[in-house]
Amino acid sequence: DTSNLVIMDESGNCVSLVQSVSAPFASGIVVPGTGILLNNRMRGFYTKEGSINCVAPGRRPKHTLVPVLVTRYGQTMMAIGTPGAAGQPLTLAQVLARILACGQDTATAIHAPRWSVGLSGQIIVERAAPASIINALSAQETGLETMSERHVRFGSVKAVVKEDDALRAAADYRRVAAATAR
Repeated sequence: DTSNLVIMDESGNCVSLVQSVSAPFASGIVVPGTGILLNNRMRGFYTKEGSINCVAPGRRPKHTLVPVLVTRYGQTMMAIGTPGAAGQPLTLAQVLARILACGQDTATAIHAPRWSVGLSGQIIVERAAPASIINALSAQETGLETMSERHVRFGSVKAVVKEDDALRAAADYRRVAAATAR
């Protein structure tokens, strides 16, 4: 339902693109002669006045699509993105924190175990997380569930990073994904 790609050239020109049809409604219908694929991605937007997601000029409603470009000293250093339903912001926050705050290399940060929030609001953690973390969280969070790392809410991060005038790319193992840099 959602895919992303990231691209960067040696000059730092880049794109982080997230494309989503959200749910299967109309996702098999293309407007004849246009190439436009119909979808229901607007299902999270409303016409009720007062709603944070009310459609109106100049509004920036809350949303889960999070294509990200990271700059440092005015120069683009990273393009990163992920599919993953409502888990997209949490996935990217965890990966970016590991890279930017903890100094992990991009591939290590992408492959590290993650947590997210399930449909009913419960905390979910990948089964691959260390037992000590799962046990500590279980003691604090009664509704904690462990899930396969392939659960949609854990995403599938792709990133390209410019470091020391070299490009490095990394892709998540959680879904079919690829990365290459020259």
